[in-house]
Amino acid sequence: MNNRPVVDSCSIQKCLERDPGAYISSPRFSTDEMKYLIELGPRATNNLAENDDVESTSKKSLSFQDRWYCDYPLIEYSILKDRAYCFACRLFGSGPGSLLADRAWTTNGVYQWKKMTGKYGKLNKHFKSTAHISAYQQRVYVNHRQQELLKLNRYVISTLLDVTKVLTRQSLSFRAEIESEGNFNQIVSLLRRHNNILNQWYNDTSLRSHQTTYLSNNAQNEFISIVGKAIHNSIITRINKSLFWSVMVDTTPDISHKDMMSIIIRFVNEAGEAEERLFYIGEIQDKTGKGIADNILLILKTFALDINKLIGQSYDGGLNMCGEYKGVKAMLSESVGREVIFVPCCAHCSNKIVEHASQNSLEAAKFFGLCEKLYVFLTGSTKRVIYPTCVGLRNIQYSSVVAIHESFNEIVDTLDELCNDNDKTTKLEANSIREKIVSYEYYCLLLFVKHLMSMTNALTTTLQDEDLDVLSAIDSLTKTICLLNKLRDDEDTTNKLLELAKERIAKYDVDADDEFSKTHRRRVRSLQVYYRKIFYQMMDQLKSEYIDLLKALEEKLKPFSCLWPSKIPDFRKEDAEQIKIIVPGIDSSDLLYYDVQLLIDDLQNCSSIRDVMVLFSQHNYQKSYSRLYRVYVFIYTLPVTVASNERAFSRLKLIKNYLRSKMFDERLMDLILCSSEKDLADSLNLDELVTTWNTKPRRLLV
Repeated sequence: MNNRPVVDSCSIQKCLERDPGAYISSPRFSTDEMKYLIELGPRATNNLAENDDVESTSKKSLSFQDRWYCDYPLIEYSILKDRAYCFACRLFGSGPGSLLADRAWTTNGVYQWKKMTGKYGKLNKHFKSTAHISAYQQRVYVNHRQQELLKLNRYVISTLLDVTKVLTRQSLSFRAEIESEGNFNQIVSLLRRHNNILNQWYNDTSLRSHQTTYLSNNAQNEFISIVGKAIHNSIITRINKSLFWSVMVDTTPDISHKDMMSIIIRFVNEAGEAEERLFYIGEIQDKTGKGIADNILLILKTFALDINKLIGQSYDGGLNMCGEYKGVKAMLSESVGREVIFVPCCAHCSNKIVEHASQNSLEAAKFFGLCEKLYVFLTGSTKRVIYPTCVGLRNIQYSSVVAIHESFNEIVDTLDELCNDNDKTTKLEANSIREKIVSYEYYCLLLFVKHLMSMTNALTTTLQDEDLDVLSAIDSLTKTICLLNKLRDDEDTTNKLLELAKERIAKYDVDADDEFSKTHRRRVRSLQVYYRKIFYQMMDQLKSEYIDLLKALEEKLKPFSCLWPSKIPDFRKEDAEQIKIIVPGIDSSDLLYYDVQLLIDDLQNCSSIRDVMVLFSQHNYQKSYSRLYRVYVFIYTLPVTVASNERAFSRLKLIKNYLRSKMFDERLMDLILCSSEKDLADSLNLDELVTTWNTKPRRLLV
């Protein structure tokens, strides 16, 4: 049996008569009609009295008996003619043994009800006849062949969906200018060379109605949509199962100069783990605070998320996002009708604080400007690049400063060679940069900045962690401030850095004291005092802004601070009462307080909120201490950073590049979802995806 164009079963039902007595002669059914009839099976009519056209039926002493359906499942009864037929012989009576067939069971119908049952009755005689057994075997064969074709078709579509999943997961393009050269077609060709079943399906056109290949652009787009929607539905299901969720929003221009907005949802899953999932990415027209807030709520309501579970929001430092009166944070709370706790992006704030400290003094600004100039000059030609990790200096990253420090000698050697270059411009620029970096001031600042940024780098890296909670962020900020205070008071470390810089720069015949006397006025007391002042200015700037950030976080989360494991003994009934007002679903502050007291020893052994959630999961405390668990889920759900939004934008730049700049938002979102949420993409059930694909009328049955 071949695959045929699929005809809607509703349309077949309208034009195909099921009553076997409606046909004058043996009908020839089409393939689709045969499939339809086989799927439905023999027609069983139990109410003989419904036939008004059969005369004197009720007067007959003998008639068709409903119990025959159980004894002979292939028998059919015609209401129109009051006759019995054999379903298998009527459909497959033209095969082997048809010459011996009794036309009464296929065309004319059996209407004499005498001697129907019994060992030698008409029913028993027919269903044991050679003609019936042959027709029945043919029916079984056709049905089996049809099932095999369905399995084959399902396998092919499953393979194509799997190819789609791999390409989207790896952020690879699907098509090329020549359709057959695209990645999708080429991977299918690769699989065909190593998979005989798939190759046979494509080579044997009898297996494919209308020579359908499902390799076209439209077919690929549909596969992408199915995979993307499956991941998005999985995310929505996870969010709806959570107690609370928060939103993190950020915007960026794409390659086509459109403002793209990404929405990340943070929630705690049933296992007590924090998840940050990409929920939406698309173009935004109105970038005012109200416009963005309205857009966020519209998107959330479109996908039927429960706004009552929205408890937190986090954005970067833009005025349209964080404005006190007209920013997104204010507009969102106003639209919802209650306060949605706003947590500024701690990673973004930390980067800004480091940037401000780097511009705190003229000497520091000159240092970082020279680092930028050095990076641009050395990467201007492949012959000048002497150290692979020297990239990223313009971002004032710790790794960039370390790269300069570790490759300082190689950088100077390279500049010495370029000072003798034939190109006059290169020669002059190399000379200029060498004179500036081979100096005590530059090297001294290099050592100090490296030492200082080793502290702030740990904080910035920690604040970008997806599993980080707000209380852990507060704890990390507190520890960093303590380290800065310790360094500020430690004059010995500062003096050692100054002496180390003087010792190492002397290798290049640079006298630190002589250089200082030439470049500074006499009223400046000494070299140590001057550079110590610069160091203290940078540290004081860092410490001051970190303290401001810490105060902002502590002010918003003051009632929850006593739930940090090390502070749990300080938890009071007044704290429980304040938490009851903030956290939805807490019915009693007294019961919450005593939940804490009962678990106080276990909670003190934890080192973070993540450990607390593990404690609840391992001992199944979620129901026993439901109020306390709800509070910790609330804390864990609050956002800390929009780093996940930035990661989504990194995927955006990979997927929507200059070769794919005209991509529509819907397709873009499906592709980025598959690329960003790799764990969900890997967990997709291909059989369910095929079923989703088959919900629309297809030329191919699966």
